[in-house]
Amino acid sequence: MPGPRLRRAAVILAGGRSTRLRKEKCFLEFEGKPLIKRVADAVHGVVDELVVAVRNETQARAVEKICNAKIAIDSFKDFGPLAGILAGLEATVAEYSVVLGCDMPFVRAEVVEFLFELAEELAVDAVVPEWDNGDIEPLHAVYKTGAMAREARRLMLKGNKSIRVPLRLLNVKFVPVRLIRELDEKLETFTNINVPEDLWQLTLKRR
Repeated sequence: MPGPRLRRAAVILAGGRSTRLRKEKCFLEFEGKPLIKRVADAVHGVVDELVVAVRNETQARAVEKICNAKIAIDSFKDFGPLAGILAGLEATVAEYSVVLGCDMPFVRAEVVEFLFELAEELAVDAVVPEWDNGDIEPLHAVYKTGAMAREARRLMLKGNKSIRVPLRLLNVKFVPVRLIRELDEKLETFTNINVPEDLWQLTLKRR
């Protein structure tokens, strides 16, 4: 018989090639700790299971040396973050999963908890933060695992690579970031690293 169903999981996306950083993004260190380890540690107390989505076996072995997590390897190549989301969601039996980029050094556990609680309370397929200008944070969002995985796989089989397309087909609660600001005044939880200058500037700010 299968074991008890896990309620919550965290899926951390580590499969990006980080061409602008000229190094594996997830292994870059900030304040003496790899970025992926910072994200994993931040959500450890909020979830029942941690899944890291990687692009191949080589990256999987490297991640295993850093994180105590289940490793999921992308089965769809060159599909970007959506492939990692699908791999991660299909690797867990949790009802809800938070999806996070590996390059977010200031992820706040209280924000993740808030997103989980809202998803569970409203019984929706996704809770996605939304900025005042309409931009959204699909890589810092909570999804109903089965619903998102099904739509992502169905659309990817048709060649679709956009994260936004599955959201149009799901019951999504978009959360204004002003509500999240009550938990994280500067909204640092959404900070991510895209270019070397981002990491350098963050290091300077913390000194």
